[in-house]
Amino acid sequence: MTRLRITAPSLLGCLALLWIANATAAQQGDGAAERVWVQAQRLEREEKIDDARNEYNLLVSNFPDTSYAQEALLALARSYRSTDQVQDAYIALDKLANDYPDSPRAAEAWVLRGRYQIEEAADRAELDDTRTPLRRVPALFGRKEYPALDARVEARVRHGEVHLLLGEASQAALDFLGAIEEESRSPWMAQAFYGLGRSLMNNDDWVGAADALQAVIAQEDGSERLRAEARIDLAFLHRNWIRPSLGQDRWLTARPLGIAGAALKRPLRVAARRDGSVLVFDTGQGQILHVSPTGEVAKRATQQQTRDVWWSANGRPYATLNDALYAVDTSQRETFTPAGVPIKNLGAGQRGVFQQWVALDRDKKALWTFDRRGQARALSAASDDVADIALAPRGELLILDRKGKSVTRLDMNGDRVHRFTGSWKRPQALASDSYGNVYILDVGAKTVEVRDPEGTRIGQVGPVLPGGIELRAPEDVAVDGHGRLLLADRGLAQIYVLE
Repeated sequence: MTRLRITAPSLLGCLALLWIANATAAQQGDGAAERVWVQAQRLEREEKIDDARNEYNLLVSNFPDTSYAQEALLALARSYRSTDQVQDAYIALDKLANDYPDSPRAAEAWVLRGRYQIEEAADRAELDDTRTPLRRVPALFGRKEYPALDARVEARVRHGEVHLLLGEASQAALDFLGAIEEESRSPWMAQAFYGLGRSLMNNDDWVGAADALQAVIAQEDGSERLRAEARIDLAFLHRNWIRPSLGQDRWLTARPLGIAGAALKRPLRVAARRDGSVLVFDTGQGQILHVSPTGEVAKRATQQQTRDVWWSANGRPYATLNDALYAVDTSQRETFTPAGVPIKNLGAGQRGVFQQWVALDRDKKALWTFDRRGQARALSAASDDVADIALAPRGELLILDRKGKSVTRLDMNGDRVHRFTGSWKRPQALASDSYGNVYILDVGAKTVEVRDPEGTRIGQVGPVLPGGIELRAPEDVAVDGHGRLLLADRGLAQIYVLE
């Protein structure tokens, strides 16, 4: 009987052949996965969304051991989010996090889940819940095992931003400082410095805030958009801190708002966006004008029944008509029927950080809030003589009561947190700046009074503006991100900018 004898060299040879075969199969698998990935990307660029998703799912099911499967799950999540299929996006992200727990792509999945939850939050409790996935990234992906991980820096920055939204400036500052001092260089570092600057502003540390904002501008990895935001805040600090600390007024000059190709007749309403864009309703022409920071008319809408104009929390321009809230940029109308009764006489409106609508029903003398799901709730703090409403920087709602001569501040959930009164003759309009200062227009005295977030009086302007311009019939007030004040004066047929 002949015995088969396997020598060591022949055994090593077999193992080598087996390794080569496996490597070849892996390479072939990677090649096939790459072809599917390229096809999916092409279909997505061609906006053949369903076909692209089929290819991504094919990668996940047939090539789970390739890096393309993880990329496909991220692509699926983003695709579903783009069509508001948020639950499907969460399923893709959870699969990535659970099936590939040690992969840096899993860290990205947790961050993306936190970001989507922030975008979808409908109240303060849901916003608070967004911290859970964000906390998991630094907990599961430590600096020792993953020394340079952009997703971890992003998670810490976004966690700080949630703190900031919830009004927890000190905790936010700790998150941003941790990212700055403990993490490696990252594209998110400029965002960390910016968040730190905003946190320190909210803690009245003007010097520290200015230093952090200057660091944003100096960051080579920061975006130009972020540098522009930092410059806006530095201008605000200069106007509201440096000038008063030197004994100067906040506003040194007043000039007419320059609008290329448009002459105002009877401006009744004005609203200012953070970047200096302005929204004007001119009843003399029956027009709403969206004016860019450089003075060009970006949008012109003919509307005769406008009562109020404002910029929403996400920077979109809106107006109230008799029976609808009107999106100036898209001409879409939103109508509301709380308790089955349509609101037909809208006086003022806002759209908050949770994409909720706030609408003043003048007939019922009631203030309603409508969440993104369409659920209506009456705000108990509303009086029977609401003159105006405005949003404070953290999503709080400010309500000006003409008869009670008071301003009430409601939190994100509509609960009253503060109220202050004044000796105004006829308060008509109010605005809030990026720090939370409140500006009340008293048309009886033709003045604008400035109060800090706690209601302490810190300044006043009018009835004579810097430069000797005497107000005649002021109608509305606004303030932009630079701290510039805007006044609509019907009698003078002008919007004046104080800077």
